[in-house]
This record gives sequence, C-alpha cells and structure tokens, in this order.
Amino acid sequence: MIETPFWNDFFSLISPENQNEIIEHCMNPSLELPKEEFEWGDECLSEKVHLKLTGFTELLEPYVIQVLSEVIDEGTPYGFSVDEVWKNTYHRYYHQEQHDHQGYELSFVIFMNDYQENDAKFYFVNERTRLTAESWGDVSALMADSLPIEGKKGDIVFFPSHMLHGVSPHQSDNPRITVSGNISITQL
Repeated sequence: MIETPFWNDFFSLISPENQNEIIEHCMNPSLELPKEEFEWGDECLSEKVHLKLTGFTELLEPYVIQVLSEVIDEGTPYGFSVDEVWKNTYHRYYHQEQHDHQGYELSFVIFMNDYQENDAKFYFVNERTRLTAESWGDVSALMADSLPIEGKKGDIVFFPSHMLHGVSPHQSDNPRITVSGNISITQL
C-alpha cells in the first residue's frame, strides 16, 4: 500500500513473505565486496560495505512490481534493474546525514533487525515546508518536518530516489543493520 506523507512523495513499507530468505541473502558474507570508497556519505558516521548484486533482483522483484503497479499507469511497459546494494551498520553515535539518491528512480531499505528504543531511526524529510510559499504557511504548519520509519526485521521500505532521507544518531550498544539499494526503471 502506498502512503503519501508529503504532497508528491510516497513510500511503501512491505513485510515480504520471503523475508527470512531476503535477510539470509543480505547477511551472507560472501556477498560483501572488498572495501572501497563510497562516492557519498562524507558527512555521516556509519560502517558501509558494497554487496554483490547477485540474487537481489529475483528476491525483490515481486515487491518492486507491487510498488510500481500503484504508481505507473496500467499497460505502460517498463523494466527495472537493481543497480547498487550496500550494507549499513550503525554502532553507538553512528548516523547518516540527510541525502537523496539522484540518478535512480526507486530506492529501498531492508531492516535486518527489529527497531528497539534508542536505535537509529530511518526518516524522510519533508522538503515541502521549506519550499512552501508563506501564503501557504498555515497548511505547511500542519505537516510534520520529518517522518520516522521504525521498521521491523525483514521489512522493506521503497521510495522515490529523489526523496530526502537520513538516519538519526544510534543511541544503543546493539548495532542496527540495514541493507540499502537503488533501482533504475526504464520505459520499454
């Protein structure tokens, strides 16, 4: 189901039927690529590692189709590919600055453990309050500045790559782990 927290943005939080298979796949150490620099994240504090793309398209396909079926006109032919996947580990005080994933159409985060009190929170930023004319001030005052997502183990949140998002500072001694990725969509 598509949720619209802000005017032209959306997200879909899905609890996949094959979540155990997805978690096992994501946590497979053989998918980790050798340490390499990320082109982003200079303002964050997190442990990141790129993952091989092997198997991600097949595991996520039913859920990507489910999300896209709600936002792409029926009968419009399209294709998609999972183009980038990485694992994030948040230790105490680790965080991710607000950012987007321009250059892609759809992004996702898979939660590898249940949200616990004091865990880092994945959140969306409401840019509309910054961009809304003063004459609409009363309307924008009714909208939250951000929307936290407290995902459960195995949940996947899909969202347009242009949506500004971040991860709050982790305040627990138990690591919070997520797997994130970017998807390209092409019209056929």
